[in-house]
Amino acid sequence: MPRWLERMTADEIEALPRGTTVIFFPVAALEDHGPHLPVGLALDEAETLCRMAAERLEAESKGWIGVIAPRAPLAVETNTTSWAFPVRGYVLRDYLVDLGWTWMRQGFRWLVCFSGKPTARQRVAIEEAGRILYRRGRSNRGR
Repeated sequence: MPRWLERMTADEIEALPRGTTVIFFPVAALEDHGPHLPVGLALDEAETLCRMAAERLEAESKGWIGVIAPRAPLAVETNTTSWAFPVRGYVLRDYLVDLGWTWMRQGFRWLVCFSGKPTARQRVAIEEAGRILYRRGRSNRGR
């Protein structure tokens, strides 16, 4: 059963095995989907994808643990123009870099981001964050 970061104590986080824990980051747009659906639907989808991936990880890989970070209503572009709350690309990128680096400084190595209905610019921001974290991790090994 995956763990939800906001429900964990500091001691529980500290006890997680560094090499076999995957941190899942759900991010997506807050945007309208017509009069019948909530504005947070894409964020719900991202969180569901994280949960499903964490459950599958734990079911198929003995000893591995999935931790789901709090959902972040961050999207670079949206698919609607009526009620949408986009952020600039660097906001999403820097959010992922800052949170990811916090985990990496503590010895965690596996970070995954799921975005509900990602646009091209959304994917670019996520990929940039991944490249930055990869470079930081490589340059800090051995220190």
